[in-house]
Amino acid sequence: MAMNHSDLTLNGLHGNPMRSLLSEHQSSVWASGDLAGNTHADYDGRSTVGEVGFGVGLSHGVQVNVALGRAWSRQNGIYQSESTVKGIYVLPELIVRIPQTSIHATVSLMYNDGNADIQRGYLNADVATGSQGDTDVKTYGGRLRFDWLNAIDLGRTAFTPYFSQTHLVSKMDGYTEAASAFPVHWRASSDRTNTSRVGLDAVHVVNARLTLLGRVEGAHRHEDHGSNVEGVILGAGGTAFNLEGRGYKQQWMRTGAGLEALLGNGTATLMLNGTTEGEDASYWLTAGYQIKF
Repeated sequence: MAMNHSDLTLNGLHGNPMRSLLSEHQSSVWASGDLAGNTHADYDGRSTVGEVGFGVGLSHGVQVNVALGRAWSRQNGIYQSESTVKGIYVLPELIVRIPQTSIHATVSLMYNDGNADIQRGYLNADVATGSQGDTDVKTYGGRLRFDWLNAIDLGRTAFTPYFSQTHLVSKMDGYTEAASAFPVHWRASSDRTNTSRVGLDAVHVVNARLTLLGRVEGAHRHEDHGSNVEGVILGAGGTAFNLEGRGYKQQWMRTGAGLEALLGNGTATLMLNGTTEGEDASYWLTAGYQIKF
């Protein structure tokens, strides 16, 4: 889950860097958030991400952003299993326009320091019971993205193709469940994912105060399953086990539609996204407000 909401942060909240470009010596502040749900396959979960940030145009074609935020995810499973992961993250970002072109390269890094509260449900003599534990989770990684800004310009409507590569690593400390019928000691684990995305952003200017946004994207997860999980069932025998990591759906599509509107001294953004069955959230709503000065 920590991996999923970190990916949502990089490719949700920070999934359209061309809409926040700054001119030389211009600055901006923003507040934004994602509200997501996931019902794909065996998932039944939800996530929220919220942040505040500051950006500055250092020179013509060079911009630096930094954001501080909080991410939260909850996943429900069989026999009343429930896992909650939450953490605080920092996300620095550099946007550079390649000279003599309209292509922009964006490098985004992030580090999330969090914890997990895990309720594992199971049957004991046909009676539903559970064990509980908590541990620390750290997630870090980054994304490299290229946008060919307004590659197709039709006046009021423009299209920007893009490509991105996201790499994330998540590490969970080992922990021992509280006393129950069959408590388990879970060994420390780590997982990593690499995801490529290619897409097309559309922008249509309705008038001086309102702009419509659209997106279509294809994604490919390079790994076909997660890392194995190891542990020991405590009590008589102390049986050790090694469980194969969950299989991934490696390809999926994403579409999005939204708007930008001038509001007060800044710009408000609202965008609804949905995906086919894959490793992104099933749907999420992004909302934000940015002031440039």
